[in-house]
Order: sequence, then structure tokens, then C-alpha cells
Amino acid sequence: MWWDLWQAFLPFKKTIATPPILSLPRPGTPLLLYLLVIEEAIISALIQEEGNQLPIYFTSHILYDTEKHYQMIEKVVLALITSNQWLR
Repeated sequence: MWWDLWQAFLPFKKTIATPPILSLPRPGTPLLLYLLVIEEAIISALIQEEGNQLPIYFTSHILYDTEKHYQMIEKVVLALITSNQWLR
């Protein structure tokens, strides 16, 4: 039983041990923008899809005290605006 758990853990360990390497965007392939909005920060990842997903750029912004009081939809809009400014 423990051997099965160990074998299931190995791919996860390999994924965590190898950090993602940023790649250059290739013209003509679709780009995806993932947004993560939490209480104290907003994070975005620009990803290119070529069979698998390749990371292009990551952004993050720690929210100021006044921004922490925004409603969730306002935080999402702030994440879009911040990502747009960084990825211009």
C-alpha cells in the first residue's frame, strides 16, 4: 500500500521540483490570461497554448488597504487593468 502511494507521489514531486521556464510568445498561437484574485493579492499568468501550456509572463500585486475593501468584481477588474499595464 505504501508503495502505491509513493509511486503516485513521484510525478507530483517531479512537477514541484522543476520550476516553469518562461518562453517567448510565438505569433499566431492563442494566448490565455489566467487571473487569481484573493483577499490580499491579485496574480495573473499569460500562457501560450501549443499542445501543452507554456508560461510567458507572471504578474502579481499586493493589494493596498483601500483595495482590500473592494468587492470581488472590482478586484477582478483591477487584476485585468494591472495585467494590461504590465503586459503592454
